[in-house]
Amino acid sequence: MHYALATYYELLIAMNLPTINEILEVPLVKGLITKLNRGEVVSTALLVLGELALQTKESALDMSLPTVTEVADRIADKLLQNEPARLVSTINATGRLFPPELGAAPLASQAINVMTDLAKDYAAMGRPVGKWDNAQLLRSVESLINKLAGAESVMPINTATAGWFLILHALKKRPGQNPEAPVAISRGHLFELPSGSRITDILQESGCTMLEVGSVNQTTADDFSALPDNVRAFLYICSADDKESGRVQPSIAELSKIAKLRKIPLIVDIGLYGLIGGKNSVSAASVLADGADVVIMRSGALFGGPACGVILGRKTFIDQCRADLLAKAALCSPYTLAALEQTLLLYSQPDRGANSIPIEQILHFSEANLANRAQRIQKQIAVSDWVDEVKTEIVEQSTAANQWLSIKMPTCRIVIQPKGMTPAELSKRLTQGSPAVLGTAAEDVLTLDLRTVLPSQDIALVEAFIR
Repeated sequence: MHYALATYYELLIAMNLPTINEILEVPLVKGLITKLNRGEVVSTALLVLGELALQTKESALDMSLPTVTEVADRIADKLLQNEPARLVSTINATGRLFPPELGAAPLASQAINVMTDLAKDYAAMGRPVGKWDNAQLLRSVESLINKLAGAESVMPINTATAGWFLILHALKKRPGQNPEAPVAISRGHLFELPSGSRITDILQESGCTMLEVGSVNQTTADDFSALPDNVRAFLYICSADDKESGRVQPSIAELSKIAKLRKIPLIVDIGLYGLIGGKNSVSAASVLADGADVVIMRSGALFGGPACGVILGRKTFIDQCRADLLAKAALCSPYTLAALEQTLLLYSQPDRGANSIPIEQILHFSEANLANRAQRIQKQIAVSDWVDEVKTEIVEQSTAANQWLSIKMPTCRIVIQPKGMTPAELSKRLTQGSPAVLGTAAEDVLTLDLRTVLPSQDIALVEAFIR
């Protein structure tokens, strides 16, 4: 066996192909060993080398021999083509706050630490055990959200979509209401939610009849006032597209007045917006102040908390949700609840919050900070074998957003012309590493937008180019 292996190596050397030892020293392959396991990587590398040796022999040495880096790329492709999707740490260099291919925003270290502390040992699951009593955590979360946003009551749930099902199910059992009465929503708000679920599908699956109001491009408060009396609730979904597309919609304050006259709830989904915001910014606090009865918020979005949903608003309605049979299925874990509390504690201390919550850091990077970091990174990755030319550029108005969020701010981008490959091929190499790097590939260049890259990720970003 040892003789056969020695003969195999002699064959590779004779054909001027890289040896297995040379390949295992390539940073990309080292990353694959960390990500998968050494045995799997070595066996795949030997298979690829055998295929290359056979191709070289059959072509009578007419083919150009691949470099060590090119062989490593082939090995990575073979390993990952049938690899099941798995969670990997990713550096978001797209400039978009919430790319659809990535999950929730990164958590503050305080939230991570409390989840780790709980996960190391047994965690209390509803029974009072010291400070990890779930009821005590809920009271703390409710108290903090009340102070920050003015909500009477709060119910954290596992996802915002679960919150929709819970609310609509509870609506059908509301005292004094006809369970067959429809819920009213503007035709311009029949969106596919950030989770990918369509509001029409949610309403249908929850057994609710929907009453479409107005038109896609224009719905007024008068349209809602003219509805019949047997409407169960008004639904409203906040979207940045309303202003961008020119759609006309009634304000939340206008709908609230009509809903109160009818004694029905106004339920508002704030999309990717957060708990509190700046002047003229949508937030759970501003929507409640405008008269919404119930608000659905995504903690993992602009709030910067753990991936879960939060229902907040009037106590009478939240209590109905808590009493519903679906409530237990919608509750989030004690780990998530503890992380939510820690994030709220940071927001209650404004001098610490912006420095501790990653999404707040991203929103508050100065142009000078981004430019300095970009220049340092540019110099370091310029020596990479993957880079032909690299430059930095300041973009005065970068929209770090999607249809659910409209935030315009200056940013600094690193623009790379790859060497010996297309921008798409370079992007593929960067996403195969650990951590993966997600940029934006165009026809001629790959762009890395530092607006969404945390300073703690700068070293790893540079190292990704030295694989």
